[in-house]
Amino acid sequence: MKLIITESKLKKFIRNRFGLDFTGSIEEVTSAYGLLNDFDGCFSYVYINRRLNKYGPIYLITIEDNFKVLYQDTAELGEWIMDNDCNSYSKEEFMELLGIDKLGLSMEQFIEVYI
Repeated sequence: MKLIITESKLKKFIRNRFGLDFTGSIEEVTSAYGLLNDFDGCFSYVYINRRLNKYGPIYLITIEDNFKVLYQDTAELGEWIMDNDCNSYSKEEFMELLGIDKLGLSMEQFIEVYI
């Protein structure tokens, strides 16, 4: 028997089971100027622009109004996850922090569902 889970069903399951809804909370950053001032203490705009140019898109994940996270996956360096308090996380730590590590989704799949 084949079971097909659509993105909308997965979002509904995460919302009902974990009480989390990231609809509209994940956005692709294509310019350092799209990051407001939330990460000013962590790095410069020049640094972000270099990462964008070299490794591709960065995703801004808003957990709460005062807790935001940047995520970028690079083939060369691996994942880069940093919150607006300048703390770094591994993919596993971040998924555990959200409480959805038991779903078995990769970080890329999680972002793809909500972007």
